[in-house]
Amino acid sequence: MTKVFIIAGDIGGTNSRFALYTANADVSEPLFYKEYSSQKAADPSIDAYGGFMKLLHLVLTESLASQNLTVANGVSIVACFACAGPVLQNCCCFTNLADGKFKVDGTAICEQFPVIKAASVVNDFVGMGYGLLTVDIEKECIVINEGADPIDETGPICCVGAGTGLGECYLTTSTGSRDGYKCFPSEGGHSDFVPRDEVQVKLLNFIRKRFGCQHRVSVERVCSGSGLVNVYDFLAAEYPDKIDPTAHKQIEAGGDVKGKFIAMNATPGSLCEQAMTIFASTYGAETGSAAVKFIPTGGIFLTG
Repeated sequence: MTKVFIIAGDIGGTNSRFALYTANADVSEPLFYKEYSSQKAADPSIDAYGGFMKLLHLVLTESLASQNLTVANGVSIVACFACAGPVLQNCCCFTNLADGKFKVDGTAICEQFPVIKAASVVNDFVGMGYGLLTVDIEKECIVINEGADPIDETGPICCVGAGTGLGECYLTTSTGSRDGYKCFPSEGGHSDFVPRDEVQVKLLNFIRKRFGCQHRVSVERVCSGSGLVNVYDFLAAEYPDKIDPTAHKQIEAGGDVKGKFIAMNATPGSLCEQAMTIFASTYGAETGSAAVKFIPTGGIFLTG
């Protein structure tokens, strides 16, 4: 008897998370879950780990081994990969990884791995948006700013989330029920960063110079994990006398998670706190802009 499994993948710019589920039972808990480094997967010089296909081979081997199975055991898999980039013809080329050279191609996956009978590639925030439909708002959400009116159960929904980059999506329903919602991807994180004070004007010019931008700077250059690093570096250059040597050393050694160390060192009056304030201010401004654009009477959600 063929055993049917589902593999779900959240392929981000920093990490990739995979889960294995059985298709014949309650899927609330995965049979297997593991996180891998997207940065390593995107590096072809890492022979055993470089490239998405090699990463997926590793995931298949480890996930099936957790069930005492191999691809030779009469296994069939359907897969869905939510990827941090625009998706065209079931293929995603990542905007924030390996200069766009790292890709996840659903057709190529099925050709290379016959055990995978179907592979769907979607934008990561399409996955995030559909996930919102399963959230218990009262138990699993924190209300930041309550609207004047109750949530419209079939109104437009908007989602904004800062991670390695800045993701955005929106959902609408044409059936008058929650079952009819459809999620639409967006590259709203690449809309313009708009400075709100003189310090942020200087930040804009700093980022322009850093990335060779002649005319515009994307808002995710400020409002994202990598954007937080840009903000801190600007403040450190602008106010060198305020640098905390211990915190600065931690941040410089932070590799792909420098933003984590900036947040950890955001003590009162510090450059890290100032960086977090600019980050949060920009996050709020972009969320407000999304609310004006989509009028999300069904709720606007901040995710990560």
